[in-house]
Amino acid sequence: MSDEGEPDAAELAQLCRELRVLRAMAERAGLGDGFAALLAAARRGEPLREHLAALGPVGATHRGEPPAELPPDTGPVELFGTGPGHVAVGAYRCPVGRCARRERPGPEDDLPQCALHGRPLRFE
Repeated sequence: MSDEGEPDAAELAQLCRELRVLRAMAERAGLGDGFAALLAAARRGEPLREHLAALGPVGATHRGEPPAELPPDTGPVELFGTGPGHVAVGAYRCPVGRCARRERPGPEDDLPQCALHGRPLRFE
């Protein structure tokens, strides 16, 4: 997170990866409204610190260390719908270009989705 509290690309990528788990935890804890506010702020690019703090232990779960390494930007990836043997070099990335999430799914994996914006990741 930046000094001003605005989420940076790594923070948003981490939130996107953890979204399903955090949502389930928030709902079990009766914090659905607070979680909805967190999502709305993240989608608008606003600071997340206060929203995470309002979620108490659920928000503290997210404030852990981001993944040490992201997958490399390049390498062969089988594109969905192209059939066997068709590969491209690149990675699936944030559909709105704001976070650092990069995915390199295997040929049998589903198309990666952005949990924050509800859209498939784009291939670059």
